[in-house]
Amino acid sequence: MDSIEDFKVNVCRLCNQNDIDNAIFLGQSPIGNHLYININEKENSKYPLGLNLCNNCGHLQLSHKLPNKVLFQSNYTYLTGATSIFKNYLKNYVNKICEEFVKKDGTKVLEIGSNDGTCLNFFKQKKCQILGIDPAIEISKIANHKGIKTIPDFFNSKTAQKILKKYGKFSIITSHNTLAHVDNLLDVFQGIKILLEKNGVFVFEVGYRLDVIENFWFDTIYHEHLDYHALYPLEKALKKQGFLVFRVEKGDQQGGSIRIYCALPSSKQQIEKSIIDTIEREKKMKLFDLVTYQNFDQSIISVGRKLLKIISSYKKLGKTIVGYGWPTKAATLMTKFNLNKEHFDFFVEDNQLKQNKFTSVGKIPIYPSEILYNKNPDLILIFAWNFYESILEKHKNLKKCGVKFLVPLPNPRIF
Repeated sequence: MDSIEDFKVNVCRLCNQNDIDNAIFLGQSPIGNHLYININEKENSKYPLGLNLCNNCGHLQLSHKLPNKVLFQSNYTYLTGATSIFKNYLKNYVNKICEEFVKKDGTKVLEIGSNDGTCLNFFKQKKCQILGIDPAIEISKIANHKGIKTIPDFFNSKTAQKILKKYGKFSIITSHNTLAHVDNLLDVFQGIKILLEKNGVFVFEVGYRLDVIENFWFDTIYHEHLDYHALYPLEKALKKQGFLVFRVEKGDQQGGSIRIYCALPSSKQQIEKSIIDTIEREKKMKLFDLVTYQNFDQSIISVGRKLLKIISSYKKLGKTIVGYGWPTKAATLMTKFNLNKEHFDFFVEDNQLKQNKFTSVGKIPIYPSEILYNKNPDLILIFAWNFYESILEKHKNLKKCGVKFLVPLPNPRIF
């Protein structure tokens, strides 16, 4: 059996240097996505959840890395198409990319971390040739069943060579919130370089570290997210790997993200002002200073006190409290604030893969959200806070019945 020391990361994933310092520690947490099927199951293992800052390039990454097969190839329950908001977001994304970069029918598109094929399906509707690759075996089956050709494997330079041999090069290579999950990121960049056409574009989105820090969104830190990206270290690493980073756009998906546009130096793309402006702002906000993360930790503790005060006041009165959604980040928030089955009566989920199971922290039952109308709880804590507006709209009839909704971050507030 592997020891915790076997999972410890001693070098920076972006620059391969070992000049790293502990930046923050959030506790011992189980893998958030690994739900219990039976309440009597043996307790899941818990692993250190902390971040290290690279003093050489400024990259931020997990202090411990678990095996990919443990994280993603089994028991993985995240579905891209589970929420209408994200589906619409991907549809708009595809429209934008196609308008600028798709000049003819049959343009070849590869998505890395394609999940259930939601994004690729929109490219398919635009008459593109599509291919996905994703390591989650069951979810890849869902995509293939829907007619979205998906390879159930991890993407790297080795699989890239196999794809090249069978499918050739691609005009568009894209990825959404996947590259934060990748251990050997430099090898993935090399794989993309192998498959990208001379004038093609590589467009990817990752959670944005600056948003996490400014908004106290610490629960987006979990074992599946190995890296916490900023443009400055990424641009340096991509340039070293032979890419031209020519544009960056800010988004509000997943609690704040950046969309980075890359091409090969041989392309006609010009570096845009957004690159310089974003890097300047990151440095101005001291995003690469250790003290920033020490202050961040103190802010998290303050948020936790406020949240626990609200929960305790309801519990003292014998009120019913329900958790809405079990995104992976829920495990981090529950772990950091020592929340458990004493605080919640049950959870609800819109994702069918998570329903009728038990949470990875506390073994609390998870039901379909329709049960809320039979139970009429007093307080619903929205763990899927990045979708809180759509959740409030969907369940506005509960609000009319006096049910209160609590959004925990960035500052606990009741609706």
